[in-house]
Amino acid sequence: MLDYVRRLSYIYMYENDKKISNVGFVKMDGRDGIVKVIINIRMPYRNELRLLSVMVYNEEEEEIVPTVIGELRLEKGNGEYRGTIGSDLIANSIGISLQSNDNGEPLQFASYFKDIDVNILKINVQETVAKEENEPIYNIDIQAESLETENCYCEKQDFFEKLSRQYCKCRILGDEYECIRICDSDISYLPKECNGLINNSFFQKAKEFYKHILLIRHIDDDTCYIGVPGCYQRDDKNTAELFGFNRFLFSKQRRDDCANYGYWIANIDR
Repeated sequence: MLDYVRRLSYIYMYENDKKISNVGFVKMDGRDGIVKVIINIRMPYRNELRLLSVMVYNEEEEEIVPTVIGELRLEKGNGEYRGTIGSDLIANSIGISLQSNDNGEPLQFASYFKDIDVNILKINVQETVAKEENEPIYNIDIQAESLETENCYCEKQDFFEKLSRQYCKCRILGDEYECIRICDSDISYLPKECNGLINNSFFQKAKEFYKHILLIRHIDDDTCYIGVPGCYQRDDKNTAELFGFNRFLFSKQRRDDCANYGYWIANIDR
């Protein structure tokens, strides 16, 4: 585990393996095993909406291993990613890349932390996902990676297991809970019984502001919950209960703008 991390590097756009221009920067700052990642891209000459997968690359036993850590939304040429990862994901990192995962014209960006004769944009990420799907990583907090879905609901008994093979679990609500941070594209994996919990203004407003949802499982009895991020306030408590979120759990993760940060949770009938 790295005790202290600080990196600042430029991000360049690539076309046909050639560096075109500087379009932004990546900044990493962390201590005690937790690293904050900020990525900023500015391309004022583009005017479309794009989605980019964010990947970090580590040297492990003479092999370069990519790991998807999240997704950046590029709108009208501007985009920013903010997240936290465990320092083990960048212990021997050589760089970071952003690659389009939508149906538009391919976009590729990269930032190298080391002078190395390797094109990280050509490394196959899918092989790494298959290799690590049975070895979940436990960290205090991990930004969820994007997961493509086919708009089909899982059976009740396996939706958590399916998502946990794709994402890193975390324990931000205490040791008795396993948690996974999920995004909009993952909602189709949840049981249909969740429709009433997610199709309302309370859920949508919180998700839009905090950019994620939490899927939670109690370790002892396998009870599953869906969690909406927020700050504990009496007024919010009444609203949350009205929409079925009748409990609040404080998070180990702290926010500068909220002293009582945590999650309003609702039981998912399994």
